[in-house]
Amino acid sequence: MDDWVEECRGKIKFWRAAPWRSLGFEALFASRPGGFSPPPFECLNLSYAVGDDPEAVHRNRAEIVQALPGELPRRVRSVEQVHGTDVATVESRSPRGAEVDWLDEGEADAMMCSDGSTVLATLHADCLPVYLIDPGQGTYALAHAGWRGLFSGVLEAAVEALRDAGSRPGELLAACGPAVDRDAYEVDAPVLRALRARGPWWRGVTYFSGPGRARLDLGAAARHILGELGIPARSILRPAPGTASNPADFFSHRRDGTTGRCAALLGRHRHRD
Repeated sequence: MDDWVEECRGKIKFWRAAPWRSLGFEALFASRPGGFSPPPFECLNLSYAVGDDPEAVHRNRAEIVQALPGELPRRVRSVEQVHGTDVATVESRSPRGAEVDWLDEGEADAMMCSDGSTVLATLHADCLPVYLIDPGQGTYALAHAGWRGLFSGVLEAAVEALRDAGSRPGELLAACGPAVDRDAYEVDAPVLRALRARGPWWRGVTYFSGPGRARLDLGAAARHILGELGIPARSILRPAPGTASNPADFFSHRRDGTTGRCAALLGRHRHRD
């Protein structure tokens, strides 16, 4: 069975990390069909920050909340992503909002939850979503990883937040969701310098395309970093489909320029509580 499978819930199509459902978790990535946004954001744009009609975004987010699997809470939290390394801890004691809603929690590029009360969401149009779960402790984290965040330490920060909540890196499971395809992701010398600083494995995730330029496999780089953090390769799911090569399913800034944002979503089944 493939690690990532398609699942339609009403008019919304998710990509789902199939092996995790039996562990009491849902790692989802919402595809772009099924929403209300006009071109160039059609259809299920979930970001208020790209120039779309705010009412369309509000309706799109409501569609996602209602389409979530029934085992999950209907409380979704996202963050204003800034390509940094801050981690927001999101739990039921957060004072704002009702039990059925979608709210933003301020600036951060990763979120962690330990009480199962919340579905975490990050927004993407090529940057890599990285999902982390601890089936034993019930903790989970979700990171938005473009090259800046990835090479600056957003995954290290997310794993540290889980460690602070009682998880051990060797017991974590990880998944890399849909992100820009290697062949569509040409980077320049500053990105390559940042990558070289991470370690000698940088050569295995780059494919030179010209003087001072290379194509970068963002997911492969993330898997190397996860391994350095103590997460075994066997605990990392196989890669999800690429965004740039799948225009029917995914927004891609590299492919389209002005475009919408899909959502990565991660939550814990309520029956575990």
